[in-house]
Amino acid sequence: MRFTKKISLNGMVRALILVFVLCGHGFAANEGPTPAEILKEAMMHMGKEEYDDASALMYMYLSEVEESKAPRVIAIAQDIRFKLASILLKTERMDEAAPVLQEYIEYPLGKFQRLSRKMLATCLYEIEDYEGAVTACTNALYYNENPILEAKKFVAKDDDDDEEESSRFKQKEEEEPEYTQQELNELYLTLAESYYDLEQWTECIPPFEYVIAQAPNEQRKGYAIMQVINALIEIPDFARITAWIPQLYRTSARYDIRVNLALMNAAAALYEAGEYDSALPLYRMIMPRDELVTYQESRIRDIRISVGLPPEPGAEMTEDEKMLFGVVDDPAAPSQEEVKPKALVDQENLIYALKELPPYELDVQYRMADLYKTVDRYWESLRFFDVVFEADPKSEIGERCIFEMVETLIDEVNEPAEAERRGFDYMAKYPEGMTPRQIAYTLNGYYQKTNDMKAVKALKPYLDGLVRTNDETIVKYDTELYFMQGVADLVLQDYEGSEKSFRYVLDEFPGSHQEANSLYWYGMSKLFLQKYESAFPDFEKYIKKHATETYVDECSFQGGICLFGMERYDEAMERFSYVISTYPDSSVYPEACSMRGDIYGSRGELDAAVDDYTRAVAAAKKVNQATYATFQMAEVYEAEDKYDDIIRTVESYLDVWDEEADIAKALFWIGKTKIQQKKIDEAVKTYVDAIVKYGSDVRQDGVDLMIAELVKVSAIYLDTEQQNKLKADLQAGIDENDDLTLQLRLRVLQSKLDMTETELGKQLIQELSDLENASPPVLACICDASFEMEDYSRAEELLLIFITKFEDSDYMRAAFKLRAYGQYAEKDYEGALHTIEEAQEHYGTEYDVAWAQLMKAQVLLDQGKVDEAREANMNLLSVPSWRGAPVAQATFQLGQVEEKAGDYLKAFGFYQRAYFQYKGHAGGYWAAEGYLASARCLKKLGLSNDARNTYRAMLFDPYVSDLPQSEEAREVLGAGEVAEIAAYIESGGTSNITINVEVEKTAEGAEPVESSKPSTEEGA
Repeated sequence: MRFTKKISLNGMVRALILVFVLCGHGFAANEGPTPAEILKEAMMHMGKEEYDDASALMYMYLSEVEESKAPRVIAIAQDIRFKLASILLKTERMDEAAPVLQEYIEYPLGKFQRLSRKMLATCLYEIEDYEGAVTACTNALYYNENPILEAKKFVAKDDDDDEEESSRFKQKEEEEPEYTQQELNELYLTLAESYYDLEQWTECIPPFEYVIAQAPNEQRKGYAIMQVINALIEIPDFARITAWIPQLYRTSARYDIRVNLALMNAAAALYEAGEYDSALPLYRMIMPRDELVTYQESRIRDIRISVGLPPEPGAEMTEDEKMLFGVVDDPAAPSQEEVKPKALVDQENLIYALKELPPYELDVQYRMADLYKTVDRYWESLRFFDVVFEADPKSEIGERCIFEMVETLIDEVNEPAEAERRGFDYMAKYPEGMTPRQIAYTLNGYYQKTNDMKAVKALKPYLDGLVRTNDETIVKYDTELYFMQGVADLVLQDYEGSEKSFRYVLDEFPGSHQEANSLYWYGMSKLFLQKYESAFPDFEKYIKKHATETYVDECSFQGGICLFGMERYDEAMERFSYVISTYPDSSVYPEACSMRGDIYGSRGELDAAVDDYTRAVAAAKKVNQATYATFQMAEVYEAEDKYDDIIRTVESYLDVWDEEADIAKALFWIGKTKIQQKKIDEAVKTYVDAIVKYGSDVRQDGVDLMIAELVKVSAIYLDTEQQNKLKADLQAGIDENDDLTLQLRLRVLQSKLDMTETELGKQLIQELSDLENASPPVLACICDASFEMEDYSRAEELLLIFITKFEDSDYMRAAFKLRAYGQYAEKDYEGALHTIEEAQEHYGTEYDVAWAQLMKAQVLLDQGKVDEAREANMNLLSVPSWRGAPVAQATFQLGQVEEKAGDYLKAFGFYQRAYFQYKGHAGGYWAAEGYLASARCLKKLGLSNDARNTYRAMLFDPYVSDLPQSEEAREVLGAGEVAEIAAYIESGGTSNITINVEVEKTAEGAEPVESSKPSTEEGA
C-alpha cells in the first residue's frame, strides 16, 4: 500500500512565510534556519494549538532531514511524523495523514508501531478507502501478535554513533504495549464496517461478533448485533438470525415449528458455547412440545378446511361446512384420495417430526436453570431445578438437578439448612449411584469449611446406607468420604474414633488414593492414644510401602516417638539421629533434635542436650518447635544454675519470634531468674503484670506456671505487708477485667494464697455449667474440691478436658487422682489401673503422686492378686521421695495383704509397725488404723488378752486417742475401764504397753499357740 505525499497549497505558502520570518530572527539573508530551529518553531506552534503552522513546519523539517542516516535523527524524524499525523487527524486532513502514517510505519525507529497502524486504519476508513482499511486493520491485528523489529533497517550510522546508541534505540522500539481491549474492539469494528461497506457479508460477521463479545458499551454492542442481523439477512442465514431476534417472543411466530426448532438449535449452540445471556431468552421463547403440537394441529385443521378437505383426515364434512366453504357434491365423480397442497404436507411433516422428537421440555427447563445460575440469578435457577427434579427424580437430568440445588443452596444463597434437608432426604431415598455421593461430598466440604466436624460425623449413617459398587469413580468418592470421617474424628480429638475410621478405609479400600494418608493417620491416632507398640509397625509399614509419599520423614520421626514411649531409649536415640542426618530440611528435624536432646538430658549429658536444643531452635519452622526447645534448654541451664544463659536464650527466642513467641512462658523464666537474683519485688510485678495481660488465653500455660511460682514466692519470700499488696493487686485485676478466663485464674491464685482453694472449688462447681473458660489451675481447683466431697460425677469430663486441651499441664495430676478414685469407687478396677498407669507415666515418683502406687496396690489386692499387691506396696517403700505418710500407708496396706493371705501374724507385724513407727504421719490416721487392725489380727490368732491390751495402748497413745477410730477401743473396753484410763492419764500416769507374739508350730498345719507377754509400766 503506497501513497503520494500530499500537502495543501496554503500549507506550502504558510511554510515559506515562516521561513522568511525565521530568517529575520538574527540570521543573515544567505543563511536559512537549521532543522533544529525549524523543529523548535514547530513545537512552539503545536504548543499554542496553531496546528496549520505547526504541520507546515513539520513538513519542512522532515524534508530537511529525510536524507540523514543517523539513528538519532531518524528517531527524531519519526517522532515528528507521528506528531504530524496526529495533528492532521485532529484537523480532519485525513487524505494527508494517511501517507504520513504509512511513511512512519515503513521507516525504522518508530516507537508507536501499533498505534500508528490503528490510526492508519481509521484514516483510510474515513476517506472511504475500504479495501485499504481492511488491509490496515488486518496488518495492525497481525502486528499486535507478531511485532516486527524495525531497528535493523539502519542504512548506516554516523561516526559519532556507536553500537550502544543503536541498541538503545532498538530497545526503545520494543517497549510499546499491546493493544488494550478497547483498542482491539475499535480495530475489529473498523474491520467489520469496512467489510460491510464492501458488501462482504460473510467476512464482516466474525469481527462484528468479536465486538459483540468484547465491547463493554451496550450501544456499540447493540449496533454490532444489528449489523450482524443485516448481514445474515443478506446472506441469508435464518438459523443464525434467530440468535439475534428475541422480539419474536412477542409475536405469533413463536408458535412456528420451524422457528421453535431453530430456537432450540440456536439456543443449544449458544448454551454449549457459553453465551448464556443470549441463550436464555431463546430458551424462554421455546414452546412446550404439547402446546406447540396442539397449536399446529389447529392450524392444519384450518388449512384443510381452507382447501376443501375435512377438518380431520378420513372424516366427512358436514352440510354446514360444505355450504360454508362452497363444496359441491358430485355423486357421479369417482372416489379419490385426498389431494393435499404442499403447505399442508409440509405442515404435517413438521408435526410428525416434532412428535418423533424425544421430550425436550425438561432439558430446556434444566438449561434455563443452569443459565439462571450462571448469570447469578440463583432463586430462579432453584425454581427450575426443582421443577425438573420433581418431574423425574430418578433420571440423569433429575439427579443433576438435585445436586445443583444442594450446591446452589450452600454456595450461592447461604441456605445450608435447606440444602441439608434436600440432601439428606435424597440420600435416604436414592442410595445408589454417583449423585448421593456428590451430595454428601458437597455437604462435607461445607462442614469442613465452617469447621463443623460434628456435622461431618452426622453424615456417616447416610454413607453407610449407600449401595456400594466397583465403579472406579464411586469407589474414589466413598474412599474420600470415609477418609474425611477419620479427619473429623481427629479434629474432634476422638482418637479412638479416628483409629477406627482410618482402619475402615484401609480395610475397605485397599490400594486407594488415600491409602498412604490413611495409614499415616491410623498410626497417629494410636500414637495420640499412647498405643506405642501398636502404632510403631504402622509407621514402619508406611516407610517401606510408601517411601516416596508425603509423610515418609514424619513416619521415621513418629517411629522414634513410639520407641521413646516404649522406653526403648537407645533405639529411639538411634532413630532420632537417623532423622536428623537424613532429613535436615524436614519439618520434623527440629522436633527430632529436641527429642534427642531430651534423651541426652535424662542421661545427664547436659552439654549434648543443649547442643541439640540449639539445633532445634535454629532450624525451627514453627514457633512451637522453637518454644519447646528454648524452654527445655532453660530447664537444663536452671539445673546448672546458669541463669545468665537462661536470660540470653529466652531473649534470643523473643527477638526471633517476636509476637508469635510464647511471651508469657518467657516472662516466667525471666521472673525465675529475678528470684534467683533476689529481685523479689521485680519478679512478683513481672508475674502479676503478665498474668493480667496474658491470662485471658485459656491455653496459656506460661501463666499457669507463674501462678504456681507466685504461691511459692509468697510463702517463702514475702512478708505480711507484701503478701497483702499482692492480694490487693490480684483483686484489682479481677475488678478491672471482664474476661471470665482471667477472672477465674486470679480467683484461684487468691485462694491458693489464702489457703481456701477447696472452698473456692466447691463454689466454682456451682457457678460453672460448662468449663470452656476454665484454665488448668481452675480445673485442678474443681478436681480437689470434688475429691474432698467424694463427688466423682465429673471426673471423666475433667480428665478428658485435660487430655484434649492441656495434655502437658502439670495441673492434670489432680484430674488423674479424681478419676482413679472415681473408678475405684465404682469398682472399675481395670479402668482405675489404666488411669494410674497414665498418671505414673506423666509424673513418675513425684511425692504427690504416691497415691497412684498406693491405689494400685489396693486395686490389685481387691482383685485377689495378693503377690502383685505385696510387690506394689514393697516398691513404694523403696522410693526415697515417698517417705513419710505414703510409707505409713504402704506399711498398713502390707498388713492388709498378709491378712488377706491368711498370715495374721505377719499382718500383725506390719500393722504394729504402722502405729509404732508412723504415728506422727497423716495426723495419726494410719497409726489408728494400725491399732484396730492389730487387735483384729490378734483376735484371729486367739490372743484376746493381747488384743485388749492393744485397745488399751491406743487410748494411752496421745497421737490417736482423740481420733474417730479410738471409739472402737472404748466400746470394746467398756465405760468403766475407759474411765479408769482417762483418770489415770489425767493424774499424770503413762503406760508403755507392748505386745509380743511368738508362734510355734508343732506340726504342719497345727494351730498356733499363743504366748502373751503384756508389760505395763506405771509412773509419773
